[in-house]
Amino acid sequence: WIDAINARYHLGIDGFSLPLIVLTTFITPLVVLAGWRVIKDRPAQYMAAFLMLEGLMIGVFAALDGMLFYVFWELMLVPMYLIIGIWGGKRRIYAAYKFFLYTLAGGVFMLLGILTLYFVHEQQFGRFTFEIAELMKTKYAHRVEPPRALGVGECYVETECPRGQMGFYVAGRPSKEGVPLRVRARSSCFTNLSV
Repeated sequence: WIDAINARYHLGIDGFSLPLIVLTTFITPLVVLAGWRVIKDRPAQYMAAFLMLEGLMIGVFAALDGMLFYVFWELMLVPMYLIIGIWGGKRRIYAAYKFFLYTLAGGVFMLLGILTLYFVHEQQFGRFTFEIAELMKTKYAHRVEPPRALGVGECYVETECPRGQMGFYVAGRPSKEGVPLRVRARSSCFTNLSV
């Protein structure tokens, strides 16, 4: 995918990702059905944003390369920003900006963690890689706790689309997508460098 940094377009489904992919593909049609009659303004773009969001979430769950995971994670900000900013509540513009800035700032810490593993892995094994299975073999002596993004909950409150169902769907975004990386993190280096 990006040979210069040894990043691969490597997708796969493991025991951690499968339930999350199934959950995503089950909940997305429910959200679309819930908004079927409620969304009057630009329904085609609303549905397209959800389709893009679903595809990117599945990409997050199926990514087996750390850089690919990060790219899918950050690309999910675009449809979420649009959904909150266009179809949100009265303070939707404020909420959309706040959502974008907080999650982007959190993503910078995640990128720093992934890059740290990338360089530490090279020091220990003599080769650069973003493959999550390979990065899990890295031994890292320090525990790193990135600051939590506070105040993002306000963004989800402003997603007042169909009877709050979208708010429920959207609220899973920052926590649910990180699960494969965090669950895979239960072994070796990822436990010490939880991103």
